[in-house]
Amino acid sequence: MVRIAFDLDGLPAEFRWDNITGMTELVVAEQSTELQSPLNPATHFSMALKRTWQRRVADHDVEIEKVRPLFFGAVRPNVFTVRVDGVVVAQAKGI
Repeated sequence: MVRIAFDLDGLPAEFRWDNITGMTELVVAEQSTELQSPLNPATHFSMALKRTWQRRVADHDVEIEKVRPLFFGAVRPNVFTVRVDGVVVAQAKGI
């Protein structure tokens, strides 16, 4: 599981991605928003190397980008970038 904590205009925020179920969510001030459902087949069967989730939270544009490696993507780390209003606030790698 990948968890990326960041600050959103003074509010604690966290991006969560479960690599096994595909559940993806954004939690801001303990309020959770589902970004991707594990029940959606596109969650598990996508050939795209880049996936972007965008939400508007507390008058800010939050964008999370996941880039997976071209080869052996299931066993190599993905790169996650969190942007708030176009500014990178956090980056992480995780499988």
